Amino acid sequence: MNHRLSLCFLGTLFLTALNPQQAAGADRPRRVAPIIATIVIPKIGLKATVREGVARTTLRHAVGHYPGTAGPGQPGNTALLGHRTTGLALFRSLDHLTKGDTVILKTKSHLFRYLVRGKRVITPRRTSVLRPVPFRAGRTPEGGFVSLITCHPKGSNAKRLVVVGKLVSERPLRPHAGQTG
Repeated sequence: MNHRLSLCFLGTLFLTALNPQQAAGADRPRRVAPIIATIVIPKIGLKATVREGVARTTLRHAVGHYPGTAGPGQPGNTALLGHRTTGLALFRSLDHLTKGDTVILKTKSHLFRYLVRGKRVITPRRTSVLRPVPFRAGRTPEGGFVSLITCHPKGSNAKRLVVVGKLVSERPLRPHAGQTG
């Protein structure tokens, strides 16, 4: 299947490659996407909200969780998209990450720590980054991964910078006083 990829924002490029019908609705006005986590990357000073979905309005103000990929801490690949130069430019310094750097995803109930395994530059059509084991066809995931995806180079949507991390630890968070469940 060959899909034309025009000058679209980051999320629509991936959506178009995978599901043209879903991509067609990516820019429609929607209610605010739900918050699923907070991402913290100490090396680059990032602390940001992660919202479900990759609609233009979501990516303007938050990191977006790619629909259909694993949730934080789940087996498989948690694909997260963010801008480098538009909106809040939350992934502006993603290129500074190197092997061994920490990426933390904090949900309401758990804190998940990933270590960066590597990074690469890909074309927008290369959707294998979204597989349960990033870039590995047919592999069953052993544990969790996080793929951080942004445009590359800065100010261009010609390619994608992808930083992949592996889940190395998780811990439950204690509920605050008065909080249940």
